[in-house]
Amino acid sequence: EGWPVVDALIAFHSGGYPLAKAEKYVELRKPFVLNDLAEQRTLMDRRKVYDRLESAGIDVPRHVYMSRDGYISTGSQGGDGSIPELVEYDDHIEINGVAIYKPFVEKPVNAEDHEIHIYYPTSAGGGYKKLFRKVGNRSSEFYPDINEVRREGSFIYEDFLETQGTDVKMYTVGPDYGHAEARKSPTLDGSVVRNPDGKELRFPVIPSLREKEIARRIVLVFKQYVCGFDLLRVEEGDSKLVPFCCDVNGFSFVKSSRKYYDDCAQLISEYVIAAIKPRSVPIFSALNPLMKTTANYYPETPKRATNFLRDTSGGTAHFRHPQLVGAGVDQEALSQASLPETGASPIRSVDLPSTLADGAPPVRDMSDQLSIEFGASRSRCPSVSSSVGENSTGQMSQLMGREKSGTHQEELRCVIAVIRHGDRTPKQKLKSKVKYPEILDFFHKYSSKSSRKDLKVKGKGPLSEFLDTINRIITGREKAGQKRMDPEMYKLHHMRDILVKWKFEGLNRKLQMKPQEWETILDEKKNVAKEVCTKVLLILKWGGNLTKLGEKQAITLGERLRKELYPDAPGGGILRLHSTFRHDLKIRTSDEGRVMKTAAAFAKGMLQLEGDLPPIVVSLVHKDSMHMLDPSGNKVVKQMLDKCKERIHVNLPRDYDFKEGSMIMRETAVGPSSLISLHTALKQIRNPRKVLHEIHEIIGELLTQLDEMLGSMGSHDEYGGEVSDETILYDVCICVSILLLNNIFPLLCV
Repeated sequence: EGWPVVDALIAFHSGGYPLAKAEKYVELRKPFVLNDLAEQRTLMDRRKVYDRLESAGIDVPRHVYMSRDGYISTGSQGGDGSIPELVEYDDHIEINGVAIYKPFVEKPVNAEDHEIHIYYPTSAGGGYKKLFRKVGNRSSEFYPDINEVRREGSFIYEDFLETQGTDVKMYTVGPDYGHAEARKSPTLDGSVVRNPDGKELRFPVIPSLREKEIARRIVLVFKQYVCGFDLLRVEEGDSKLVPFCCDVNGFSFVKSSRKYYDDCAQLISEYVIAAIKPRSVPIFSALNPLMKTTANYYPETPKRATNFLRDTSGGTAHFRHPQLVGAGVDQEALSQASLPETGASPIRSVDLPSTLADGAPPVRDMSDQLSIEFGASRSRCPSVSSSVGENSTGQMSQLMGREKSGTHQEELRCVIAVIRHGDRTPKQKLKSKVKYPEILDFFHKYSSKSSRKDLKVKGKGPLSEFLDTINRIITGREKAGQKRMDPEMYKLHHMRDILVKWKFEGLNRKLQMKPQEWETILDEKKNVAKEVCTKVLLILKWGGNLTKLGEKQAITLGERLRKELYPDAPGGGILRLHSTFRHDLKIRTSDEGRVMKTAAAFAKGMLQLEGDLPPIVVSLVHKDSMHMLDPSGNKVVKQMLDKCKERIHVNLPRDYDFKEGSMIMRETAVGPSSLISLHTALKQIRNPRKVLHEIHEIIGELLTQLDEMLGSMGSHDEYGGEVSDETILYDVCICVSILLLNNIFPLLCV
């Protein structure tokens, strides 16, 4: 009661602001409030924001609530106030039976809590990234060894949407004005790019019609005339960008734009005056971006200009706002009401429905283009002349706008690069045909309904279980008296060593099981016959990982392309083009770990990113095994490859002397004599089968000698009681080098 009486009130929630007192003042004095105070409390709970956005037909990421405070959703989540059941797996979580797969986002429901986590799948390296309010030049940190979600508090879990590493922030001043800016997403590397003034570097973007409609609905639904919100532009289908709203911030301003502040001051003044003295403001200065009339299309050729003049005879172009189609609004009435000659008041954007309950269509279903109709109109709007005769030359010149010149500018529309992965460690595999009941039980547990399909295992849980299975088999065979050097036991120990060599995370191992033999048995529980596998080919693959050298190669290549193809320009070069979606970078790879990491390292150099690769893999690298350039999956190509493999398999193990053989025999084994380098190499090798046997024997001797040399190196006492891993590694390298020089190299130099 002691506060002064005002006609209009601008108030917004912030730390320490007495919002409750402001609400009581509004209830007492009834001033015009620019941003509704009660709705500002809605913005403090992210669940209420998502429920309200869904009611307005605005797309939000697929999500599920983990409410431990009894919240009952008014949107798609529903609920009865009980605490949901959360079950956590390696690469996904389930909340009341709803699965959210990694990568996913974990948001606190309290909008004032900005510690948001993003959890990454093991296929991308695992770990999680913590987002927070900018501290210096950092906005996020990556933790590679933590994969479990938080267990205290209420959270929203939602799908992580790929946006090519760019976020869009939009600022409104009323339902008819919006300013959009793009910035580098904090989910990439957590590094904040700033301009010379110390402000975060952002680039203006042109919002689409759907995004403008989202802005209009948010202003009206949340009753916040001055408002900011975050958009995620997601590519769906053939380069179709669909906007998703992931946050509504309430009272927000653009950080650095003089024009925006001038427009904002003008519009706020008009809204306040219109509320106090309605007759003082006949029309707002903000042009409605959703219902605009643009100039007619002027063709650039005389023939098209003639057809254009004929088709538009006596008519005008009616542009339809996409929401009005199917929303129950009379198009003809709208076209009449929008014309100043009719004397009727135009339909305002605030009069259009803004929620699904009021009849507004979902924003996704709206057209992103203004539709146009040419034809007869009842209006008296002036139109272009329909006569094309003696004076048509001047009219065509006016239509064409300018004389044709001898030169014109062209725009670079696209750059396509096909890049191979960087340097990698050797790819290795271990094959073994097994009939162990324990391994067959594992196969049937994780295979699909059909026992004839191959099984691939990469997950942490299944690999850990397979390791336990191998350990049980080894223990059982040792108790039965089998020795370690027995061929089967040796392979089992080798498998175990590979499985325990690294942590069960990332992209370093893959287990495949291919069924070989089957038999039909009687299922006693169901009393039906079923087919089970009795023998599998077990393939354990490891290696083939991107090395530090390969990562550096990819980063350097990205930097070179950025500097040579897109030299820095005053407007920002490639970085500005990517942020504004004018020339955004799209990366598609296979699902191999080394390929995805190479692509992420390339993007790191191309876009000047920092930090670890897993967040970049998830944000920018799109796995697209269905539309790759390689012919995998093509039956004709596979037949050709199989034919080549069969020829190699037949000729390589043959016991013959290549140098002494006839020309027909050589060409049958290798190919035409025009392959000079191949024929020359095989002449030096002479008998490939014999050389392979010699190499196999020498490697066996090398391993025996290496084992003896390592055993003779003695204990740590010889190093003074302490020894570092680097010292032991150095000694091992010396031993291996000596053995290679004495055994392998002389053979290869023959």
